[in-house]
Amino acid sequence: MIVLAEQKKASVRVVFIGKKEAENLTYVSADYQAVSRVGGLDENLTVYIGQGKEPLTIRNIQELSAGAAGAVKGMGIKAYEMDIRPFLEAAGVRAVSAVIEGIYTGAYEICLPGEEPKEIPDVTLTGIDENLYPAAQGELKQGISLAEAQSWARNMVNAPGNLFHPMDFAREIMEHMKETSVECELIVYSKLNAMGMEALTSVGKSSENPPCMLVMRYRGDEEAPVTGLVGKGVTCDTGGYCLKPAGSMMGIKGDMAGGAAVAAAIYALAANQVKVNVTGVIPMCENRISPSALVPGDVIGSYGGKKIEICNTDAEGRLILADAMAYMVKDEHADRVIDIATLTGAVVGMLGFSTAGLLSDDDAFCGAFLKAAQTSGERYWRLPIFEEQKQMIESKIADIKNMGRDYCGTITAGVCPGTSVDPSGYRGNRMDRQSVVPGTAAGSDCCGNIQLVLSVGRRRRDMFLKETEENIRRQFAVFTEKFERAGKEIEARIHAEPADIALLLKYLYANMPFSDVADYSYEMFREFAAHGAQLRKEQIWKGETRIPDEIFLDNVVFHRVNTEGITSCRPLFYAQLQERVAGKQMEAAILETNYWCAEEATYQATDDRTISAEAVYRNGIGRCGEESVFTVNALRSIGIPARQVYAHRWAHCDDNHAWVEVWCEGTWHFLGACEPEEILDLGWFVNASSRSMMINSRIFGSQQADGDVIEHPDVTSGVNQLSRYAKTVDLELFVTEEDGTPVADAEVSFELLNYAELVAISRKKTDANGKVVLRTGKGSLFVSVWKEDRHVTAILDTREISAQTLVLAGKKAEKSAEEWVAFDMIAPSDAPVNTKRPTEEQKQTGAQKFRQATEKRLAKVNSFFGEEAGNALENSKGNHQEIQKFLDAETPNALWKKALLDQLSLKDFRDCKAQELLEHLEEACVWGHTFPSEIFAKYVLNPRISREQQSAYRRKIQAFFTEEQKTQFQKNPREIWNWICKNIQEEPAYEYEELLTTPAGTLRYQRASLESKKVLFVAICRTLGVPARLNPLDGEMQYYGENAFLNVENSEKTEEVCEKTAQIHLKSGDDTRWVYMQNWTIAKKSETGYLWQTLQLGEGYQGEAKLEVEAGTYRVITTNRLPNGNQFAACTEFDIENGQTKEIQLTLRKAELKDMLEEIPLEEFAVEDEQGIKILGSQKVKEGTSLFIWHEVGKEPTEHILNELRERSQEFAALGSRVNLILKHKEDQADPTFAKTKAELPKAAVYYDEGTENINVLARRMYGDPDKLPLILVVKEGMQGVYSASGYNVGTGDMLLRVLNSGI
Repeated sequence: MIVLAEQKKASVRVVFIGKKEAENLTYVSADYQAVSRVGGLDENLTVYIGQGKEPLTIRNIQELSAGAAGAVKGMGIKAYEMDIRPFLEAAGVRAVSAVIEGIYTGAYEICLPGEEPKEIPDVTLTGIDENLYPAAQGELKQGISLAEAQSWARNMVNAPGNLFHPMDFAREIMEHMKETSVECELIVYSKLNAMGMEALTSVGKSSENPPCMLVMRYRGDEEAPVTGLVGKGVTCDTGGYCLKPAGSMMGIKGDMAGGAAVAAAIYALAANQVKVNVTGVIPMCENRISPSALVPGDVIGSYGGKKIEICNTDAEGRLILADAMAYMVKDEHADRVIDIATLTGAVVGMLGFSTAGLLSDDDAFCGAFLKAAQTSGERYWRLPIFEEQKQMIESKIADIKNMGRDYCGTITAGVCPGTSVDPSGYRGNRMDRQSVVPGTAAGSDCCGNIQLVLSVGRRRRDMFLKETEENIRRQFAVFTEKFERAGKEIEARIHAEPADIALLLKYLYANMPFSDVADYSYEMFREFAAHGAQLRKEQIWKGETRIPDEIFLDNVVFHRVNTEGITSCRPLFYAQLQERVAGKQMEAAILETNYWCAEEATYQATDDRTISAEAVYRNGIGRCGEESVFTVNALRSIGIPARQVYAHRWAHCDDNHAWVEVWCEGTWHFLGACEPEEILDLGWFVNASSRSMMINSRIFGSQQADGDVIEHPDVTSGVNQLSRYAKTVDLELFVTEEDGTPVADAEVSFELLNYAELVAISRKKTDANGKVVLRTGKGSLFVSVWKEDRHVTAILDTREISAQTLVLAGKKAEKSAEEWVAFDMIAPSDAPVNTKRPTEEQKQTGAQKFRQATEKRLAKVNSFFGEEAGNALENSKGNHQEIQKFLDAETPNALWKKALLDQLSLKDFRDCKAQELLEHLEEACVWGHTFPSEIFAKYVLNPRISREQQSAYRRKIQAFFTEEQKTQFQKNPREIWNWICKNIQEEPAYEYEELLTTPAGTLRYQRASLESKKVLFVAICRTLGVPARLNPLDGEMQYYGENAFLNVENSEKTEEVCEKTAQIHLKSGDDTRWVYMQNWTIAKKSETGYLWQTLQLGEGYQGEAKLEVEAGTYRVITTNRLPNGNQFAACTEFDIENGQTKEIQLTLRKAELKDMLEEIPLEEFAVEDEQGIKILGSQKVKEGTSLFIWHEVGKEPTEHILNELRERSQEFAALGSRVNLILKHKEDQADPTFAKTKAELPKAAVYYDEGTENINVLARRMYGDPDKLPLILVVKEGMQGVYSASGYNVGTGDMLLRVLNSGI
């Protein structure tokens, strides 16, 4: 702490003296700079500081004060007074600020990231006349803020490189700026790529730590010009392939000093509320050596439009500054620009470490700058810029080179970034380029004493940047041009809206799937737009001052998360959350929102159709995809950017999962939806996700991807987010002809084996060089490549290879014989990258809050109808009012109400509307007497066709067609498909293939996907009294005629009705228990390409199968999923003709015990013995490899495992107390089956565990299912889990004995 005083306040004094006063002291050094200690360290201690021979200037005052503070610190003195009278006499009141800067410099100690700032000694400044006191107080405040900013800059420069990567640098600055109203915008790697910042990204891609660019805006005066500060932010500069010498390596972490100085200057301006307008831009990256790094001879583009030839990779600073300066002029419209950088060592050889080199193309501006530097006590030396020096960086193959000759290094380094910017190309801008090139990093004048300051200014008036608004208008223009009729209707309505709502409506319509345009009302989208506009103006939580435009639009305003039904839920959720999050910091608001979500909903497995976020809220349940949709909408409702991410299929088990990523303080974090924790970046899935081969988010339309696009099949794109969760490898695949010629535009599908079917996790096309790259996990992928009628497949293990060439050979011969090909699919090893964990206190707090949330949720769901109300009302959960309305409605067709409800899925009950059901009932029942009741109910009355959102469509269909058309359709249903093919256009690029347009929506604008057209066919048939369906086996259209369902050929070129005449008999070739979609599947190959469609026999179908199929190529896969996640699989492909019968023998590959086991570190767990004493798992395994079984007595799976233990009782009894039987309650011992088993295992230990935490944690850790008991674990010494099982499988007892007796 530093204060002012008019007279002596402290017992230790610091006095500055000249030569005359020094002659009277006991000891003086020759240069008058030494400290003389008189009288020892007592209360009368005086420290004398010689003030030197030079006149006292601001710079000298700073240096003398720093020397004094350093000397006193070395003496261990914690408090002293400093007489500054000589300084005030020489420099006036400005000396106060200079003294404070010096004290902070002299007392400075390095503070590493995460450490608390070091305290400086308590200093009292004396010798101040009364008339100067008020002005000195102002200088004191300014000096402290400047000095603290300088210390902060030094800390950043001194931060170790391994703790301070580019995103860490950005986060540190944004966190520090929270205390001010400086507006921060972080431009991440994907956005830099999309913008064309090639000079910056070309340097940054050399590192696995991605580049970024931070923009800081301070507006303190509406009328003032905007000064741009650009600071170099290379957090690690090895020199790249032009590697720095060993002696220079220790300084490579400080190559971001210019960026640190810019950030500190802006912070100091804000703290002092200086009336200026300043924008700071810091391009941040690392310059390392890697396969992706630049090499001399490369030519790259730049944001300013110039091509740059790379002559030296250690001249990277001028590259990234070129993009940053171009951005400053083009996008930020700066009137003048100052670039601050540790750009070249040449300036040190010329000027040393105390003076910085200066280059400028504007004499007036440079003069003003040098005058300000003199005031601040800094030293700069202006260097010339002549035409011949500019010619030194001219290139023969590009516009400029990034390095000149062996001389004029400082000048050419400074000229290069400015030369790459062409201010004349940007309207209304004047640019005065000025490069400031400091000679050193930490502690230099340039870093420590920058006096150009920013203040806390007004917020931007506009809702978005002008560039953003222009981009939205361009996108909407494309939409209206493409969809003329819909565009005119929507544009006419938008025209009457307020400007902010109109802009957001244009954004929504320009980016949504066309099915949304057709299915949902303008009024609903207006509510999304109005709510988004309100959130942009009014932020109810504290934190990030301005969310970047594209992040806010794509992840707050946008109405859709994935495939869910859409309702206007945001105002509803906002009303529930507003008071709970008001005034909280951003992270706290996020965590609180997830607790609210847990109060409203929990997990329950359901079918694949995704209900709306509002339906999840009202019903209190949803599968993980629905929980995440609900949580994302809740977060977006209060203005916090959120998105769904998911592992479409896990690599290590037959399942998938979705969760939530949330934008918090400049970066993405994750959380489990409706699974609250006290910290971010934690969820039960952190271990599972570390074994993923792909985790992705999804974007719509022209939304910005912040990672590699793994597929772009339609209006959506999948975006790779795997690096946040798992260790990755960049797999490079080259496709060639047999002669080595690259194959361009070949389709490449990267696939996982999951649920016994091969499922694509990414689909790409090869580039002109026949190359495609996928960032994926470290395990096996099944890769399919095809072009036209040629294909090739391969199993690639990315643990061992990162590049592979596949040859696309000629067309292969037809396969009629049964030839099985064995292949292994290896799951990535358990290697969590997210290891953040809550403290014990946070765990306890979180557990209590979660219990309270559960109680609230149970109170809600307990208010729903129970069994006594009947199935319909019980199934309807929070939607019971709609079902009750339907049941109560008076109608002459009441007898068919139950038949209609019997057709609904459980999920349909939870989001259907009474009026929709009544329309289906009234319109369909005119045909009730025409067909057998079962045919009528399932294929005419039934509202559900496929996975489309429920809707009423019959009256609209009746009104759409003429009586003549309807009669023709009834006579020949094939004519319906002919009409659809002729009149309904397909626009795959503007649809989301996972969404189906409702029948009424398809007719509204007569545009839809192929699958939606099929749904329309069935809807028209049912409306006209023709029983119809989509075949549950292969999804093809069928109508009922001649007492059978007949296929309608899916082609515009034929009207044939196709019959299935080929037969496939699938028989067991061994004693395996065959379960469909668990250990085997059958799929049909598409007519084009190498795409396969799995036949839908029904998940869990058991036993042999006799299938009637169409002629074609089929593939059967069998797989043995091992406990460690790996799979031993086999497949066979064959062709079958109409009239032919083929028999396939299914066999399962066997595994050795060593192939099945894992070694997964487990957290400590505790159970209780009979006396209630806690027994630790680590204690038990000291006895040897041990078996732990958590039972659910009375339930069938537990009964089975107990019976197997009893069947092999002698062998299990021999294991003694290594067998641990864990019950929920003591009274469970009375269960007859358990009692019999325990009697035959007398030495087996019995313990109790009433909670669910152990089961949840251990099952998840071993990749089991905590909802399926018994939970069975085999654990060896050191708490290494080697085997686990959830539920019961035949042969579990035998498997346990094999593991326990294997000697592991």
